[in-house]
Amino acid sequence: MDLVSVRRRLKAAIQTGLAARGIEMHRTTAGLRRTLPAVLAHYRRHGLAPSTVIDVGVGPGTPELYQAFPDAKLVLVEPLEEWRGALEHLQRSRAAEVVVAAAGAENGEVEVAVHRVPTLSSMLGARPGDAANPGRRTVPMLRLDDLRQERDLVGPFVVKVDVEGAELEVLAGAVGLLRESELVLLEVIGRAH
Repeated sequence: MDLVSVRRRLKAAIQTGLAARGIEMHRTTAGLRRTLPAVLAHYRRHGLAPSTVIDVGVGPGTPELYQAFPDAKLVLVEPLEEWRGALEHLQRSRAAEVVVAAAGAENGEVEVAVHRVPTLSSMLGARPGDAANPGRRTVPMLRLDDLRQERDLVGPFVVKVDVEGAELEVLAGAVGLLRESELVLLEVIGRAH
């Protein structure tokens, strides 16, 4: 399967999942913006000024996102202890609120396949073709809609999601929050699960 057809299939799956929840995805203007700083600069030029930035699947962090909105409250949602040092650094450098949990469609717990390369860990299990069987760990899981209410988070929001294939699960638990979001950034991968 070539890259173009994979992109088409991913886009269609995301649009279908969002449409089922009453959310529409589209480009606002023509033209290419190939880097995260270029995308963020485009939206800032058009007046985007979120009150809260939520980074789901933080890993080592997304500094371009944090720098683009220096006045926004920063909420970091990350389930893996492997990233504790990075999260603590982010907290020291920018009064960030850290939530040690996975985001998903329901509150509770979820098993995460912890890959030897932590950025490749996923709630969906081992990656196809991995030689080593990843360790498994049960972590807390929460809905972003509930996190918003419990922490009295104020919109408008910018939400970034990088969860190695479980993006639709995260979005399913964030329907209300997404309605108050001005920008949603998804890093998606194709998975055969």
